[in-house]
Amino acid sequence: MPTLSKRWHLAPPLTPAADAALNRFFPITRQILFNRGFSTPAEADRFLRAAAPEVTDSFLLTDMEPAVARILHALEHNQPIAVYGDYDADGVTATALMVQTLTALGANVRAYI
Repeated sequence: MPTLSKRWHLAPPLTPAADAALNRFFPITRQILFNRGFSTPAEADRFLRAAAPEVTDSFLLTDMEPAVARILHALEHNQPIAVYGDYDADGVTATALMVQTLTALGANVRAYI
């Protein structure tokens, strides 16, 4: 029988201090929080609240202006637009939303998953 050359790399065990600090969570939740670098109740609460980032201007994203200009050009000239998405829950959802939005704007649009 061949021997395996792979080894598992497990996360470090929960420290007693973090275990005590996060005691209001279930044991597995405490370990997951600790593995992600959260060892105080305040850090855990901030992570679990998952507040949306305060991005107020989409044009702060890299290359947003040329992307918008290219989409507007395609709309004005009835050029085809392909929306590429991956095959997971957020990829399919984002692709569907983009296709619906561009279709509502009169685009010649196709989805590719």
